[in-house]
Amino acid sequence: MKVLLVLPPNIGRYIVATIPHAGMAYLAAVLEKGGHEVAFQDMRIYPDDNNLFKKIIDFKPDLIGFSTASFGYKLSYSIIDKIKERFNMPLAVGGSYVSIVFSKILEETKADYVVYGEGEQTFLEIANKVPLKDIRGLIWRNNGEIITNPPYPAIKNLDELPNAVRVPEILSRSNNWNLAFPAPDRQTGVAQINTTRGCPYTCSFCVSPVLWASGETRSKRITFRSSGKVVSEI
Repeated sequence: MKVLLVLPPNIGRYIVATIPHAGMAYLAAVLEKGGHEVAFQDMRIYPDDNNLFKKIIDFKPDLIGFSTASFGYKLSYSIIDKIKERFNMPLAVGGSYVSIVFSKILEETKADYVVYGEGEQTFLEIANKVPLKDIRGLIWRNNGEIITNPPYPAIKNLDELPNAVRVPEILSRSNNWNLAFPAPDRQTGVAQINTTRGCPYTCSFCVSPVLWASGETRSKRITFRSSGKVVSEI
């Protein structure tokens, strides 16, 4: 299956790609390991809708994955609906925001699926055409009714995940504005590597307590990748 992963534009001051999206990079690795062809459309680099539509026409994906966050969710909703109005292909929405609002996304957009929690296995099973009723971590439509399947168990061994897929075009055009040296305009690219998942704290302003400490299989514990796995990715 051909899968196109879409990241919406930034809004506000930093309208360019500041850091490559690690979540999508690891998701792409899982999909490729599963035998699927993956392409990216980072709208922080190409924010125009027409660039996105051209990518869809040229790549001809069988499935679109769309990541969104709380910040800028209305813009994401607009883009999702534009895609569904123009193209007849399934669209799944993931990202931290969906693990806060869950089925609300299907109520407010034309998206087909919502992938909540850690989404790698759920998304892979969608691509593998597993019956929707059997896919954990999935919210879907069934004859007009929105169905929320049970969550997937948290990944206990992060070393089981393949190393992230790196797209040279995205890497070379990314800048980390949190670094004082080298200055952003002197940086020649930024790569991001995940070493952990989860958080031991419960800050009220953060999505982490909801994302990692909710559901029958979630906990407040933090999960680490092994040092050898991290070094191998570096």
